[in-house]
Amino acid sequence: MFLQNINDCIQRCKEELLNSDNPQIKQQLRNLKKSIPSEDWDDFLNATVNQLMGVVLIGGLDDEEVIEEGTVEILKQTAHSAKEATKSLTIRVELEDLEDEYYRIMEVPYLMTFADLAYIVMAAFRCEGYHLYSVKYKNQTFMCPATEDDDYEEDILSASDSIIIDSNLRKNSKIEVLYDFGDCFNFKITVLSVNKNKNIYLMDNAHILEGKGYGIWEDDHEFMNLYYDNPDGFFESIEDQGFEEDMFPLDEEFDLAEGNDVLLTDYRILKEAYESPDDDDFDYDDEFDDHEDFYSFIDNDEEE
Repeated sequence: MFLQNINDCIQRCKEELLNSDNPQIKQQLRNLKKSIPSEDWDDFLNATVNQLMGVVLIGGLDDEEVIEEGTVEILKQTAHSAKEATKSLTIRVELEDLEDEYYRIMEVPYLMTFADLAYIVMAAFRCEGYHLYSVKYKNQTFMCPATEDDDYEEDILSASDSIIIDSNLRKNSKIEVLYDFGDCFNFKITVLSVNKNKNIYLMDNAHILEGKGYGIWEDDHEFMNLYYDNPDGFFESIEDQGFEEDMFPLDEEFDLAEGNDVLLTDYRILKEAYESPDDDDFDYDDEFDDHEDFYSFIDNDEEE
């Protein structure tokens, strides 16, 4: 019932868009239609409307003029990158230093932001989202929305405003998602293929194809590495510190069906938490308190 209501809402919004009296919207729709194969038009328009609805709802927009201006801009950007937007990415994501123990192979849409990529990766590895994140591609760093009002250097970009298509990814392109600047869970992403795929237009179509390792040990990266590197040393260490074994997810194993069952729900929770946080309930806790420490981390990482 809930899903049907959402689909009905998308259809009503699509009809309003197609019947808009705004000349700029009409023109951008014509430009968009020229860029899309006719057999893909309906699915692609649904995806575009879904994106527009997300911008309006997450942004809390209530000014019709602002919404129309935003609609024109999104249609313009979508038409510009329409050819690439009909593609999907097959990616391999590995947790640094535990590549053989924790990885995911996933199929995700090409039409998404770097923030969306971070959320879907974090969701795939059961991150709780209580820490800041960044995304690195080539010589660019994209920061999470929680820091967008800070005075960062010019080469630090907004992950939520940067569309991946503009980066012209291809096979073997490398991206990194760093979660928790204190514990430093670094997810290394390799593009395995760029696909022509009619069924992967939306983040709702993203899914895991294969994987290993249940999820990260939130706030316990050092123990996590120790467990896989030296199990005996791990058990000795937690005993010395008075910790119980059941405090750690030692018996949890990755299950593909379960992973996909929670993937999109967790993705949406993370997206809303980072892009529309309630400051009273959501307090990011990271070790790096000032920009200097963060930049030092980036510089040291790139030198390695």
